[in-house]
Amino acid sequence: MRQAVCGARGRSYGLGVWVCWLLLVLSAAPVRAAALDGELELQRDLLYRLDGLRAGQSVTLTLQASGGSLDPWIGVLRPEVDTAALLHDYLPEVERLRVHSRDRPEAFARLAERFFLASNDDAGDGGYGARLRFTAPADGDYRLLVASTPLRPSVGGFRLEAMAEGAAPQLSFLQPVGVGSERVQSLDARLDPAHALRLYELQRINRGETLSVRLEADGDWLPQLTLYDFGDKPLASVSATGKGQALVLHHTFGARDDNPRLRIRAQPVDGRVAAGAYHLSLGINAAEVEQGRVSARGPAVLREPLAVSIGLKLHQITGVDQRAENYGIVASLMLDWSDPALAFNPQECDCRQRVFVGDSFAQYVASLHARWPEFIFANQQGNRWSQRRVVVLQPDGHATYFERASLTLQAPDFDFRRFPFDQQKFFVRIEALWPEWLYHFTELPGFTEVGGALGEEEWVLTHHTSAIDSVSDSTGLPVSRYNFGFVAERHLNYYISRIFLPILIIIIVSWVTFFLRDYGKRVDVAGGNLLLFIAFSFTISGDLPRLGYLTLMDILLISTFVVTGLMLVLSVYLRRQEADGHLARIQRIDRLVLAFYPLAYLLAMAGVMLIDY
Repeated sequence: MRQAVCGARGRSYGLGVWVCWLLLVLSAAPVRAAALDGELELQRDLLYRLDGLRAGQSVTLTLQASGGSLDPWIGVLRPEVDTAALLHDYLPEVERLRVHSRDRPEAFARLAERFFLASNDDAGDGGYGARLRFTAPADGDYRLLVASTPLRPSVGGFRLEAMAEGAAPQLSFLQPVGVGSERVQSLDARLDPAHALRLYELQRINRGETLSVRLEADGDWLPQLTLYDFGDKPLASVSATGKGQALVLHHTFGARDDNPRLRIRAQPVDGRVAAGAYHLSLGINAAEVEQGRVSARGPAVLREPLAVSIGLKLHQITGVDQRAENYGIVASLMLDWSDPALAFNPQECDCRQRVFVGDSFAQYVASLHARWPEFIFANQQGNRWSQRRVVVLQPDGHATYFERASLTLQAPDFDFRRFPFDQQKFFVRIEALWPEWLYHFTELPGFTEVGGALGEEEWVLTHHTSAIDSVSDSTGLPVSRYNFGFVAERHLNYYISRIFLPILIIIIVSWVTFFLRDYGKRVDVAGGNLLLFIAFSFTISGDLPRLGYLTLMDILLISTFVVTGLMLVLSVYLRRQEADGHLARIQRIDRLVLAFYPLAYLLAMAGVMLIDY
């Protein structure tokens, strides 16, 4: 009506139309807004309420991410859908669709129509924020479900804003959905005397929530329980004063703590540290935990160690230094893990993934006040020369680390007692820098292998292995270790042609001299043969490892030297016997040497070969 009047007046009077339209604007119902901030976690949706809407009243809801990797979703519940229906009908069906129909957004849309008056995932403005406008079908209160998009996992902070004509909408938080207020977890573990300390990181605990802990120790050791906040300030502690005593600890948090920790330590008894097995029960808002063993329910109270898949490809052996007992390799290393703390919103970079080169990933993680599974090569000597280091990070926090590097590694497992018929074990040992309750290594399927052209001519690889174990670091804490090992043996052609064949010739020459009847010439040949062997020993000395024990090759050379020297002594003796006219004795000795010398030498060498060097 007023529009028609203003239109008529506008056509009749030039200035009056502006006054008329100004009156319309001033008399129109004002648009008022209410806003709340919140944060979504994995497996935890949030329920809000809009109070006192009138039939026909339009409300615009806007949900924008304010941190983390959150891709938000919002829906207005139908009045007949209660919280039980959400828990038992809607949320299980969402999980089923995520498993079987993740790439079919229309399936999620059909499901939402059954439970919601209106819902929205993306506002359509090129971003991932959610926005919807709905009109209340009747007077009353309406409930809103705030969640992560069902198409992929995401977490983070958000801002929820409701705008309506007339009176400002009353927006209030109701409750979390999908995670009950009570959580209970229990586990069995043990402390070793070498690792008499264990730290557990807890999930976020909100203001007003109470943590209850009960520890039952088996054996004669005395445990101590201490709870720390995010800054490692002790919040509560309890110690056992007698054997078999159950420890109970509880603490109500006055503020939200994103990273509390629980420490279990074995107390010294009579000057020594004894440890053993224990049963640990933890509960959030579950006081019955303090009374005894209870069944687990709800999400975990503890942060589980992140599994880091690790594998190594050996491309090249650049050299083996037998004297220094080390070897050089060129290898590729890959780590694969998922950490929600590293998740990001792809809208921030307009990208499907982030790629970091060199040290930029470590700097990025530091900027988030987070951590990543840093590592060291435990048997590395000198520097590690990285040809390429790349980290690919997905929006959900899934990260893949790749590095190709050349480095020198210590090989204390070398054993040269059977040199050159020895088999040597080579190891690459990679240790995590963080304790194993934060990260633990697992095998990366299909990655670990040995290349076909290693470039090492002296050695031939027979087989390789990989294994995961736990060791103590320099602080005494247990860390996860990845062991890649391979076994190699030598190509013998070089040693046969350059060492064994000349030794055989020297031995034969020593034997052949006994066919000479000129004992003076025999002395000359034996002496020359000994000098030849000495020169030969100096020639090959650079090819032999310098060790604190004798190798098979050392024994062979020493034996040859002794035999060659004895042959010279025997030749001098026979020459003297000839001068004294004892020809019959000389002939008997010659016959014995010609008959038994080769056999005796072969038997001696066979005995040396059979010795377990």
